[in-house]
Amino acid sequence: MTETAAEDFALIDFAISARPLAEVAAALGRVRDTPAGGSDAPGDGSAGSPRRGNLLSRVFGRSSSKGWNGRTTGGNLLIQPDGTLGPPPLTRPVLTDMGFGVTHSPVRLSAPLGVAGLTMIEFREGDGDVSTFCQRLSSALDGDEVFYFRYSGSRHPGAHFAFHVYQHGRVSRRAVSRSLHGTAPEADWQGIDSGIPHPLETDSLPAPGTPNSEIMTPVRQASIIEALGIDPETLFFEASEQHVTLELSDARGGLPLSSAETIIAEKRRKPPDAPVREDRSPPPDKDDSETVSATEASPPQDLPRSTRSWEEEVTHLLVEAVDSALPPEEQVAWLDSLTARLEAGDVDSALADACRIIDAGNRPLAEKQAAADRLIELFGRSA
Repeated sequence: MTETAAEDFALIDFAISARPLAEVAAALGRVRDTPAGGSDAPGDGSAGSPRRGNLLSRVFGRSSSKGWNGRTTGGNLLIQPDGTLGPPPLTRPVLTDMGFGVTHSPVRLSAPLGVAGLTMIEFREGDGDVSTFCQRLSSALDGDEVFYFRYSGSRHPGAHFAFHVYQHGRVSRRAVSRSLHGTAPEADWQGIDSGIPHPLETDSLPAPGTPNSEIMTPVRQASIIEALGIDPETLFFEASEQHVTLELSDARGGLPLSSAETIIAEKRRKPPDAPVREDRSPPPDKDDSETVSATEASPPQDLPRSTRSWEEEVTHLLVEAVDSALPPEEQVAWLDSLTARLEAGDVDSALADACRIIDAGNRPLAEKQAAADRLIELFGRSA
């Protein structure tokens, strides 16, 4: 796969389905009410085990509760304007399990890909042994296979490469190589090779006795993607006029998934125009020195608010805070403690501690102040 932003991320999760784009969107509309699969995951029976929420998922994953600012959490996915999720691929910049759930992760759908006109689904998944998202999606797709891939970048302290196959809400195949620390062959790699190999793997199956670090590799992933009829080098960047993308999140203001067919048809009739860039150059009669001085003295005003949902923006602010202020081994414990206090209703004290962590970080002062102010605003408090 083509390197993205120097692979400055921890993880990418995506899946590929043979179903048309509109049918995948419709299935996602049914996902939130679909139970996870049964208990027959190959090897360890983990497919039927409920995932234990951790970190912020205990606050943001409660389907019957409301966010601290009164917004209901866990809303339905809605179709957002193009560009809402930023350029592909949809990445996780940090390794910690951020508790992304089926209804909390943004999703990007792209189709048709490759010679078979497949649909790619980008999303964010937690760090469990199976993908709950793909379990439920495969169940909602009435038995069609869902092929799941995980690919790690430079911000992962080790590496994590995975290929799973899901059908009828169950995982039937898992091939995984994972190292929490280091990428050398002698690192403490964990390997999973369970279930019957899929025909897509025929040209890349490792020999018996292959070390854990070689059970699943980027080369094997590329071979499987090629077997699906997709060029792995252009996986996230196909430029065909027939290539249509839907960006989904639970942010307010989007259109319901029931309008997917209409939106897709409109996009196919009229390919998206190139983005219009605002011309911020100075008027011709302005002196250059005056322009530079004015630019340095006055920061741009009325910048657009984040397109993230409330839950995603709070999570982003807190994870950025600990990432810049605490050593990795302390970050999870601190976020767990903060989550417990928020659940107990100790909001003001928890926010005060969060602001202290933000202030202790190594980011520029203006950036830290803006983050603290925004966090307080999101919780409905006054700075």
